[in-house]
Amino acid sequence: ALSSLIAKVRAELPTALPLNPAGEGGKEAVGSGESVASAAGSGKSSAKGSTKGGAKGGGKSGLGDALAFGMAEEDTPHGYQPVLVMPSVSPCFALGEVVMDLRCSARPLPAPPPPPVVPPFDLRLVLVGKSFSGKSDLAYLLAERFHLKQLSAAALLVEALDLATSVTMGHLDKATLLDAKADKEVELEMCELGHEATGCLNAGLAVSDQVYANLVLCGVKRACKENEERSREAARVSEAARLAAKMEAEMGEEPLSPDDVQIAAAQAAKDAADQIPALWIGWIVDDFPETEEQARLLERLLSGYDELRPEASRWDRESPLCRGAARPHRDLRAALEGLSGVDLVLHLDAGREEVLRRSLGRRLDPDSGKAYHLDTNRPPYDLVCKERLVEPVDPTAPMTHLALQLAAHDLAARKLGDFYETRFGNVRRIDSGTLSAPQVFAAAVNSIGEFLERQSEANNEEEGALPGSGGSGVPSRIGAPGAGSSLAGTAAELARSKEETGGEAFKEGDAFTPAPPQGPLAVSAPLAELLTSVWDAVEERVKEEAKRVFRALREERLSVSHHLHTLRVSFGDYLRRPDRKGAVAAAFLTAFNAVPYDLRGDPAVKVELGTRAEELRFSLWGLIEAKEGEARARLAAINENGWVQERIKVLERHFGLLIQLEVDRFTAALHVLFDYAQARLPPTPAALSARGGSPSPVAEGPLKPLGAGADDGGGKGKGKDKKGKGKGDEGPPAP
Repeated sequence: ALSSLIAKVRAELPTALPLNPAGEGGKEAVGSGESVASAAGSGKSSAKGSTKGGAKGGGKSGLGDALAFGMAEEDTPHGYQPVLVMPSVSPCFALGEVVMDLRCSARPLPAPPPPPVVPPFDLRLVLVGKSFSGKSDLAYLLAERFHLKQLSAAALLVEALDLATSVTMGHLDKATLLDAKADKEVELEMCELGHEATGCLNAGLAVSDQVYANLVLCGVKRACKENEERSREAARVSEAARLAAKMEAEMGEEPLSPDDVQIAAAQAAKDAADQIPALWIGWIVDDFPETEEQARLLERLLSGYDELRPEASRWDRESPLCRGAARPHRDLRAALEGLSGVDLVLHLDAGREEVLRRSLGRRLDPDSGKAYHLDTNRPPYDLVCKERLVEPVDPTAPMTHLALQLAAHDLAARKLGDFYETRFGNVRRIDSGTLSAPQVFAAAVNSIGEFLERQSEANNEEEGALPGSGGSGVPSRIGAPGAGSSLAGTAAELARSKEETGGEAFKEGDAFTPAPPQGPLAVSAPLAELLTSVWDAVEERVKEEAKRVFRALREERLSVSHHLHTLRVSFGDYLRRPDRKGAVAAAFLTAFNAVPYDLRGDPAVKVELGTRAEELRFSLWGLIEAKEGEARARLAAINENGWVQERIKVLERHFGLLIQLEVDRFTAALHVLFDYAQARLPPTPAALSARGGSPSPVAEGPLKPLGAGADDGGGKGKGKDKKGKGKGDEGPPAP
C-alpha cells in the first residue's frame, strides 16, 4: 500500500526521475511514475519478481529498492542487473516532496518585493573603460545619433551640490525653481542627495556610491519628465497651429473644400510640433559604474535585482529528515536575460600606453579656448601660438592621479565585466586602443543595431502569438495528442453524447472537444496546516532526541577514552615495576666469581657449580611463573570487572533509542502520506454515486487490513444464513 501510494504521489511531482543513460549499465531504466509503481512492488508483478525493470529470479522489491535502483537489461549471461539510476536521490524522496508541498500550502512563500518604479525607455546604455579611452566622445556621438539623454554622475553631483547651497529654510529658492525645468520632486531628491554629499565632503570623506547611483536615477527621472513636458507642449502647439490654420483657410479669399482645410490644418499642426525638441529615446551614462559594487547599486535601483537578498523557494521548506528532489541547477544568465536595468554595457578597452599617450599629448590655447593634441590634432605652425599652449587642468582627474586611476581600473574592470556578462550577457567589448574614433563609433552603432533588431523581433513574436497557440502564432489543435486528452476519455465522451442525443454523437466535420481528465485535487489549507504541525512535531522530537543521544555518545566516548588512558598508564607502571631476576643472577655471578680459578677444574667443584646453576634455573623459572600468574590474575580482573559489558549495554540503549526514533518517524510518515494522498486523489465513482443517492457496488469507508471481509458478522454463526439454501437461492452479492 505504501509503495503504490508513493508511486501515485511521485507521478504528480513536476520533476521526472532521471533516466539511466544508454550505454551505462542498461538500455532503459525506471523513469516515470508508472514505472516506479511497478518497480515498487505494488501488485502481482512485484510478488513474482518479474516487474518491468525487475530482476529475473527474485528481483529486488520494496520502496527503497524501487527508488534507488532501476533494473536494466544488460547484454550479459546474468540477465537483469540492478543499475543505480538516482545516485543523488534519497530513499525518502517522495516523502520529502510531500512535506515541502504541505509546508508551502500551509505557509505560502513570501511574495517577492515589487520592482522599483523606473521610467521606461527604449534604449539604456552604459559606457565603461579606462580614463582617456574615448568614453565621453563616444557618448556624445551616440546621444546625437539615437537621441539619447547624456547623463554624467559627476555633472549631476555638481548640480546637486549647487541645489543644496540654494536651499533656504528647508525649501528650494524661487529662482532655482524657475530656472529648473524639471519636476519639483526630482529637484528635492537631488537637493537631499546634495546635502548628503556635502556632509561627506565636509568630513573629509569620499561621496558614497549610493549617492552616485541615486543621482543617476534622478537623471533618468528628469529625462522622463522632460519627455512629458515636451509631449504636452507639442500637443498644445500643434492644436493651436491646427486651429489657426483652419481659421485662416476658412477665412481666406479663395474658398477651400473641407478636405483641403483638414489637410492644411494637419500640416500646420505637424510643422508646429516639429519645432518642439524630439522626445528622448533613452539615456547613456559614461562615467558610472566603475566597480562591481557600484554596478550592484545601480542595478538594484533600476531593475530591483539584488543577488544578496535571499530568494524564497520551496526548498527553504525542506525537512532535514527527508530530502526531496535536489535543488535544480539555475542558469543565472538564462533566468536574468532581459531583466537588467541596462540594455547594453559598452566596454572600451584601451592599452595603458595608448591611454598615457592620449593624456600627455593634450594642449589648450588659453586665448582662443581651442583644444589640440600633439599626435592627432596638431596646433598650427605658429611660434606665438605654440608658446602660449598649456596642458589642460582637470580637477576631477588630475594627471598626478592618472597612474592610480589606471591601477584601480585594472583591479575592478574584470569583476565589473563579469557582473554584467555572467548575469545578463549585455556586455559588448570594443577595442578603442587600435581602432580610430569613427571605427569605434561604427562598432558601437552595430552593437546597438543588433540589440534593437532582436528587441523588434521579440516584440513581433509577442504580438503575433495568439491565446492557445503556444507562442507560434497559430492556434493549437483541439484534442491533439499531448494536450491532456486520452482515447479512453474521448470514447467515454462519445458514448455520453450519444446517449444524451439519442443518435450519433457528432457528424463528420463537426468540432468536438473532449473533456479533460480530472487531475489531483489541491490540499486544503487547514489540512495542510494540520499535517504540517504533525510532521513538525515529529521532526522536532526526532531532532531533540537525536541530539540528546549524540551528546550522550560523545560523553560515552570521552569516558571510554579516559578509561583506556588509565589502563594504558597502569600497564606502563606494571611493565616498569622492579624485577628480581637480575638480582638473583647477579648473586649467582658473585658466588661463581668467588670460587678460585685453580679450583674450578676440580671435578667436585664442577659438580657444585653445576648444582648452583641448576638452582639458579629453578629460581628464575619460579620468578617467571610467579610473574605470569600475577599478569594473568590482573588480566582476569580487568576482563571480569564488567566494564566492557556495561559499555555495550549503554551503546545498545542509545542505538535502540535511535532505532525507535526512526520507527516513530516512519509511522508518522505513513500517516502523513496516507492523509495527503487521500486528500489529493479525486473522488471515486462510488463516492460520486453515493453522494447522488444511488446504490453503489463499492462501499466507501476506512481501509481494512488485508484478508478482512467487508462484513463477516463474527466467528461461529458466519455460515448460518446460507445453510439450507439451494443452488439458485443465493441472495444478492455482498457489497
